[in-house]
Amino acid sequence: MKNETFWVFLLVNMLLLTSCYSYHAQVNKSSKKLFKQLNKPTAFVENQTEFPNEFKVLKKSELYTLTNDSNSLLKIKLYKQIPVRRFNCFTGQATVLLFTLGQLPVKTENNQYFKLEEITKDSSKLLEFELKVYTRTWFWDILSWRKNFNNQLALSLRNEKVLLNKP
Repeated sequence: MKNETFWVFLLVNMLLLTSCYSYHAQVNKSSKKLFKQLNKPTAFVENQTEFPNEFKVLKKSELYTLTNDSNSLLKIKLYKQIPVRRFNCFTGQATVLLFTLGQLPVKTENNQYFKLEEITKDSSKLLEFELKVYTRTWFWDILSWRKNFNNQLALSLRNEKVLLNKP
């Protein structure tokens, strides 16, 4: 009977913790101020239908004023988003979650490589960014509204691009 109770408790705990997550972008405070001063050029995205997820991230980042006019001076070519492969052993973190019933927050990296090309009449510039987003698992994140991964990727992209253009 005690063994069955333990397994039922474990199962219920794991089911509850599956919705206790949120995403957080690593954002520099100075980049928020610099973003407000940033000049947002008008751009046309050439391959927005091929990479809809990447297009959503770019659109949410608000780095460019996106247009449907293909005669725009600045054109953007998107590339496939690639997750950063790192060895991540979740065993210790899962143990902490189970024994504290989710009362201690646990962070795991969920970084992505984001690549785009800015094309003008004279030149093209390839920009590559490592977008740093963390998944936090914590019981109280069941009430969090930060469940959209693309929004946090957009914040991270904005941060990286602003810091790239920093004087």
